[in-house]
Amino acid sequence: MNNKFCYENHDWEKIKNSALQTLKQSSLKDFPVSLDTLLTENNIKLRKYSAIARQTNMSIKEVGDYLTTDDGILLSKKDSKCRDVIAYNDTISNESRIRFTLSHELGHKKLNHNSHAKTLLSQLPSDEYSYLEQEANFFAKNLLAPFPCLSYIEEQIEQPLSANEVQIVFGLSNMASEFVLENYQKLSYKITDSKLITQFQDSLDWWSSILNMTHRFSIAT
Repeated sequence: MNNKFCYENHDWEKIKNSALQTLKQSSLKDFPVSLDTLLTENNIKLRKYSAIARQTNMSIKEVGDYLTTDDGILLSKKDSKCRDVIAYNDTISNESRIRFTLSHELGHKKLNHNSHAKTLLSQLPSDEYSYLEQEANFFAKNLLAPFPCLSYIEEQIEQPLSANEVQIVFGLSNMASEFVLENYQKLSYKITDSKLITQFQDSLDWWSSILNMTHRFSIAT
């Protein structure tokens, strides 16, 4: 029996374009992108686990158990006109992990995943929930480190980017940077987006100059 929630049924191109369009419709001009600005512009309010814990007299773990996640979750209702809320664990020391969580939850909103569930997405059947999680992860990677921008920087520095450089420029965790770079290097064609590059031109050129300087220093020593 064909499972409609199998990996092969994802529309990766649509998800990638949604992430890039989200950036192009924003006021952002710098990398790493400002998640606070991006979420505000998409009418999303942030709630910290620490604040929820104080208000409910719960521990951070209890908040995570109640919300079914240690990282963060999009709280919205199907067809609701109320402002969406992302509750996230602000006690996590890894800022890059928090950034990815917020981008992931934004992905759920932009991909209209809240239309799939009456309450929490995590309460969906496991195969459907996993399917939506894969899509939100892919959205987050393309939002935080868009391939056209990786390609532009590589052209400026005239050599491939390393995972460490992707991590620094785009504010990703080490693991996320390796995944992004692995996916990028598998491309058989170059992804371009002139509007996106123009929007982030100054930031991309600045980072390219920093990387070029670092490379020259490395060679000299």
